Amino acid sequence: MIICTRCKSAVNNGVCPTCLSKKFLKEASDDDLVLIKSTDYVSSFLVEDILNDAGIKFLKKGVLGGAITLYVGEMTESFNFFVMARDYDKAVTLIPDFELDEDEFDVEGE
Repeated sequence: MIICTRCKSAVNNGVCPTCLSKKFLKEASDDDLVLIKSTDYVSSFLVEDILNDAGIKFLKKGVLGGAITLYVGEMTESFNFFVMARDYDKAVTLIPDFELDEDEFDVEGE
């Protein structure tokens, strides 16, 4: 597996899908961290539960950071999830490809 050393994204076509760079690519070792999912605050709990249930060790890293989330509220935080390269294929198959669509939610009884 080829990863970008800058953003830790898996690379399929010779260009990092996250930073669009070609110069930070390398062959991943089993212990390298690889980005598997970026989520909003609510969805992060689903990803955590799935990875914990599968026994996959992961790193959950907040994008905004503690000081900003204290000021604007934790619901505004989003998270990046990383797993070891050796667990990447298994983790990707377990994590659904979801995007939250506000039309799916019943707002104020509508």
